[in-house]
Amino acid sequence: MKQTLHLFLALFALLFVGCGYDDSAIIDRIKNLEKNQNTKIATINEQIEAINNSIASLEAAKADLDQRIKDAQADADANAEDIAELQEAKVILEERITTLQSYVDNELNNANEWASATFATLEQYNALAEDVAQLKGVIDGPDEVLKNWVNEQLAGYYTIAEVDAMLEALQKSVDENNETLQEDIEELSTKVDNMKAELTDAYTKAIEEAINTNNGVIDGKIAEAIAAVNGRIDSEVAAISTRIDALEERIEDLEDALDKIKALDIVFDIESGKACMAGASIEFGYTIVCGDEDSEVESFGDRGWAADVIATDATSGCIRVTAPKDGGNGKVVVLATSGAGASTMKSIRFEEGILTDIADRYEVDWWAYTLEVRLKTNVDYEVRIPAGAQSWLSVADTRATVREDTLTFSVAENPEGSPERTAVVELVNNCGEVLQSFEIVQKIQLSSDPIQFADEYVKKVCVEMFDTNGDGELSYSEASRVTSIGESFFGDYAIEVKTFDELQYFVNLTTIGRLGTVYYGAFSGCSSLTSITIPEGVTSIGDGTFYGCSSLTSITIPESVTSIGYDAFSDCSSLTSITIPEGVVSIENFAFSGCSSLTSITIPEGVVSIGGNAFAGCSSLTNITIPEGVTSIGYRAFAGCSSLTSITIPEGVVSIENYTFSDCSSLTSMTIPESVTAIGSGVFSDCSSLTSITIPEGVMSIGERAFEGCSSLTSITIPEGVMSIGGRAFSGCSSLTSMTIPEGVISIGQWAFSDCSSLTNITILEGVMSIGANAFSGCSNLTSITISEGVVSIENYAFAGCSSLTSMTIPESVTSIGYGVFSYCSSLENVYCKAIMPPVANRIGYYWSTFDDNASGRKIYVPMESVEAYTTADGWADYADSIVGYDFDNGVVVE
Repeated sequence: MKQTLHLFLALFALLFVGCGYDDSAIIDRIKNLEKNQNTKIATINEQIEAINNSIASLEAAKADLDQRIKDAQADADANAEDIAELQEAKVILEERITTLQSYVDNELNNANEWASATFATLEQYNALAEDVAQLKGVIDGPDEVLKNWVNEQLAGYYTIAEVDAMLEALQKSVDENNETLQEDIEELSTKVDNMKAELTDAYTKAIEEAINTNNGVIDGKIAEAIAAVNGRIDSEVAAISTRIDALEERIEDLEDALDKIKALDIVFDIESGKACMAGASIEFGYTIVCGDEDSEVESFGDRGWAADVIATDATSGCIRVTAPKDGGNGKVVVLATSGAGASTMKSIRFEEGILTDIADRYEVDWWAYTLEVRLKTNVDYEVRIPAGAQSWLSVADTRATVREDTLTFSVAENPEGSPERTAVVELVNNCGEVLQSFEIVQKIQLSSDPIQFADEYVKKVCVEMFDTNGDGELSYSEASRVTSIGESFFGDYAIEVKTFDELQYFVNLTTIGRLGTVYYGAFSGCSSLTSITIPEGVTSIGDGTFYGCSSLTSITIPESVTSIGYDAFSDCSSLTSITIPEGVVSIENFAFSGCSSLTSITIPEGVVSIGGNAFAGCSSLTNITIPEGVTSIGYRAFAGCSSLTSITIPEGVVSIENYTFSDCSSLTSMTIPESVTAIGSGVFSDCSSLTSITIPEGVMSIGERAFEGCSSLTSITIPEGVMSIGGRAFSGCSSLTSMTIPEGVISIGQWAFSDCSSLTNITILEGVMSIGANAFSGCSNLTSITISEGVVSIENYAFAGCSSLTSMTIPESVTSIGYGVFSYCSSLENVYCKAIMPPVANRIGYYWSTFDDNASGRKIYVPMESVEAYTTADGWADYADSIVGYDFDNGVVVE
């Protein structure tokens, strides 16, 4: 700010010029006055005091002068001229005193005003000093805020979950606050410089003005006061400058620290996303960049993952990560700090490891061999072959990014005479932990001696096909090299071959015959073959392999077999027993069909499906157990097993296919499991010894001919859930005496209960909408039947031939009646038809036969208001003489 200062200095020079009269005392007083007036006044008060002293000195000089005049007048010798001069001097002195006194009074007022102004100015300077102090506080404030801010940022630095975000925020905040603080400092520095320049300007001008105004005489004390203010300002400015310098240095230190934070880094020797097996460990190295001897590393895992630091020195080492036993993905956070206070943090992600599709054991042949082990994995591993096996076993692995790896093992020849040899191969991780292991077993080399064949035709064929050295013999070694035999192995010699037990030496066969070639199995048509031994190692018996081997009495299927093909043992009519290995999961269509001498068979637990006709025609089979794992039984699977007396179908079977147990004429009882929802067509047809059967509640449909011909079945309960009864479902069940059709049934198929000659009564509950053609025809002992409201149509011949039926009520809901519905009901005397409108009657050609051949005098009762309509309606008019009006509400005939 600019201040204008008015400085007034009273400078008096009293010069007494004597008029020839010498008075040393007066002269001395005046000289002293002059001397005092030329002295710089320290303060306003001192200045006023000095002027007052000058006036006092002048008054004293005047008094001396008066005395001198009196003395001169009293002295006779005094010269009148001298006295006049003294008088004149007195006048001048009095004028001077008056002038000085007036000046003092005037200047004293001016001085007081100046002092007030000056002191006001000084107060402004003091205020300025306070402002400067406040500015210092403003600087101190940001400094403290910055300090607190930095502390606050660093306080959460060790919080793993937030550190990533806080580092970013720290950097951003430092940049923003550093920039803002620098702007504040520059603004403050500019203000101080401007104020300093302003003050310096103002004071310089004031001093110059004072000097010019007062002939260069400046009051020393005022100058000292000004200097003191200037000094105070300079001191404060210097202090502020020092503080600014310190703050700038502090900022530089902070920037250095941030640079260190930025520069400090930790580097891993693996990438994020590595996989680790559950419960296993993985190690990876780390190196701290820009670290120091006091650097430290900490690691933390989440979701059950553990992480341990194994330091080699202050700036390097490794971290051992262990996956949780229950698996899952996870993350490890690694925090590195330096002795200088810098820190950095990184995280690395891990995935749950998988290692699948590896068998426990691999067998290879004795000759030099290449074994490929395929596996699916996402983990890093090394293949470790035991030292003792490295002379004959080596590996070259191919690893894919998606990690469907192939390990290719080279297996050297096992010399003749050497025993079978085994190597346990391990897949290990970088911590030395075994992730997976498996055996590679190399078989012995069989002898080069020739096989002694019992059947000359077998030898002839085998030598022709497999003799590799041309010596006319087939050695055990040569046989072991055979991996497959084709279709129609014996060709034209098929009917001559009697035995082939030497097949057991073909130890590397995996399939006999081929799947998908139905009629040309390897040994099909060998009708004289009585014995054959299938070697261990065979996994599938192809389609039609032993088809038609009618002289084969027994065969052992090795445990290695998992699949038995279509028609594999079909028509092996002399085969009496067979054991199916545990590894078999499905028995294909016709596998054992026509094995008419087979008395028992055990189906293993692993089987889930039995194919169509699998055991059809096994007429000597007396019992069979179907395991719990079976879910489907195919078409005619046990059809024609005429000696089968009982069978248990396990829970889990959902559907029983068509004709599955048809013609099982010795089957007496059957329990259908709750899991079954449908009974297919002809499932139990012609099971003539079946006396009882329970249909579970879950069954919704009963197929056509399901129980047709079950002539011993005396009773059956149809569950509420059944919606349809197929055609001929119970046809020919001649021992069935009663039947209730539940409400849920919508339709009764054609011939459904036809020829149930022992059926005496039947009730059809609400829900049924149609009764199929011939549904109850031939039920010669049926005496009563109740049809509930809801039935819309009764099809042709539905009750034809029910010769014991005496009365019948047709509900009001019926709109259509087929031809011959009640024909040949020779005992039928009363028919009650409740329909107001005559139901449409169907005909054959030009004839209607709805009520033909009923009992003599048979009556047809219709609603009394509908008599005329009935007597004139097609199909009804033929029986007009029998139609009578009836009051159905009161149960009386209306004439």
